[in-house]
Amino acid sequence: MSNGKNAVGVGAALVILSVLLASGAPAQEYRNSTEHFEALKRAAKGGTKLTFDKLPDWTGVWTRAPGGGLKFDPAQPSLAQTTAQLTPEFARKHKEKLERVAKGIEWDPISNCIPPGYPRWLTEPFLREFALRLEQTLLINEMVNDIRRIYTDGRGHTPEDEAYPLWNGDSIGFWDADSLVIHTTQLMGGQYQRSQPDYTDQVETVERWRKVDDNIIEAEVTIYDPPSLVKPWRVVQRYSRVRRKRDDSTIDHADRRCGRRCGGFGRAGKRSSLRRHVRPAEHHHPQGSGEGIRVHQSALLAVGHGDK
Repeated sequence: MSNGKNAVGVGAALVILSVLLASGAPAQEYRNSTEHFEALKRAAKGGTKLTFDKLPDWTGVWTRAPGGGLKFDPAQPSLAQTTAQLTPEFARKHKEKLERVAKGIEWDPISNCIPPGYPRWLTEPFLREFALRLEQTLLINEMVNDIRRIYTDGRGHTPEDEAYPLWNGDSIGFWDADSLVIHTTQLMGGQYQRSQPDYTDQVETVERWRKVDDNIIEAEVTIYDPPSLVKPWRVVQRYSRVRRKRDDSTIDHADRRCGRRCGGFGRAGKRSSLRRHVRPAEHHHPQGSGEGIRVHQSALLAVGHGDK
């Protein structure tokens, strides 16, 4: 009899496991983002030591893949239905926000041309470029020349007594074969997107970026924010390659949209400094060679974006 019960129990456990795996649920829960990041780094034996010619080729222009819209999680049924497990306070705030939106009342801080901030950065529906170097990776969103800098040179986060909140936080990472693993802290509070829940200045994330095929880059993101989330929120963001008919840089959105009102981000009618100095890497080397990438990143780093 006990053997029968054991068999049933094992069978039930396998069914549950298969459901979890099929849904993409994480195999293990971590107490916080640091524990999560360090576990991934240990599993990768400290990270893959790449040489310049072995860096993945992420050249090109990319944008959020179809289907996401303004939903932070592309898998959520609608803009009003989040997949996050919110704390009671933040569930109430989200409900009140949706009620205001239904009445036509909505205020988006980026209407003043301030940066969207991260994690919202992941969902902004604009063009992107990714510049890879051994010591750092730049994740570039054309809106207000919004750049995330991911250090992969082995450094830790900014010491606590020197740290302060930033729009895009403080990001460090490592390569695990062809995947870039990122840990981001020191963020400001904000909203995931219009009609989406809010997050606090305690939000932190762990990401795994990889190129799935020639036309898709995927980012698996786990968000930790104890005041607003009952449990970490895992989402998968996808970015698709933009096929262009002419050669041009894309980093000019801030000048076209916000130049008249945002003197700090550019002047109306003029190309941004990045636009004048940078061309996509594949323009220099159509095959996406290491030298092409080197030219692209060197130009980026030379135009007012030095190290910490």
